[in-house]
Parts: sequence; structure tokens; C-alpha cells
Amino acid sequence: MALGLLKQVWGIKMREIDFDSIEKEVRGKRNIIYGAGCNGKTLCSLLCDKGVSVQAFYDDDRSRWGDLCCGRKILSENELLSMDRKNANIFISSMYIGQIAAKVKKMGFLNVFTALDIL
Repeated sequence: MALGLLKQVWGIKMREIDFDSIEKEVRGKRNIIYGAGCNGKTLCSLLCDKGVSVQAFYDDDRSRWGDLCCGRKILSENELLSMDRKNANIFISSMYIGQIAAKVKKMGFLNVFTALDIL
């Protein structure tokens, strides 16, 4: 497992989640999980077990916007875009890292984590 490894995908630097130090890294920021499926739920549980507060999910499936996943709202694209991008962390729970990285870069998010190695 490549914990803490920096990855360069579509021009965005992403870090694999280091579960030993993640709580300190993301403290004081809004934590959003990109992907509200099975992997997203698993990631939410893993993050919460490490003391990381997850505020919401985002999913590309528009029919899920406004629903709850793990008791947290699945944001619409407009809600996600209205966030302070410098003070938000995006945790990608999907295997489609390249496509999602391109989207979050276009949206302007700076703090992006992947979890594919653990999921």
C-alpha cells in the first residue's frame, strides 16, 4: 500500500490517504466523499474510525442529490461548487480516479485524496 504517496493525475496532485495521520491533516476543513456507493460508505466508516468528521457526500448520479448516505447529505453540483474550495477536502472513493480528478480540478478543489489502495 502506498500511503501518503503523491500522485499526479490530469495535472492535479492527489495524496493516497495515510490513515495514521489523516485526522491531523484534515482538521478544520470540510471533508467531502466523492462517490456515495459501497466504496464511499466504507471510506466514510474508515475516516470516522480515525476521528475524521465527514460532512457530506457528492455523487455524479443526479437522482441521488439531496438524499442521505451514512446520515450525510449527498450534495448537488451547485452545493459542491458553492463551497470554499481552499478549505475543503475531497476524498475520492471511486476507481475512476482520472475522470474524477479532471472534474475536481475544473471545479477548483486543491485538497484531493484517493483511497483506492485501501478500498
